[in-house]
Amino acid sequence: MRQKFFPCKGLLIIFDNLDRVPPAVAEHLFFNYAAQMQELNCTIIYTVPISIICSPKNPLNQFDGNPHIVPMINIYEFERHKCDLNYNQTALDAMASVIEKRVDIDAIFESRHKLL
Repeated sequence: MRQKFFPCKGLLIIFDNLDRVPPAVAEHLFFNYAAQMQELNCTIIYTVPISIICSPKNPLNQFDGNPHIVPMINIYEFERHKCDLNYNQTALDAMASVIEKRVDIDAIFESRHKLL
């Protein structure tokens, strides 16, 4: 695939909403099928239920390499009665900090304000 699409760096698969499956299904998936979940030759992102991460079985031992755990960041301050939501500045700063570590923002954005 990398040879066919040379400028591309590879394939990314995101399995989202796995944090919402029933606990028994999550346990079966992340503990019994950890090896199969790693067999694809690509980068994979899983949303994992907190109950699995905090399990005494420690699923991180089941996965090769160094899994990165990224917490959920609430960008908006949700208020049910408002249509226009306020931004959570602390969360925006945290997100900008993550982006700044991975990307040369001066080459992409006119200013940090544009990043946010």
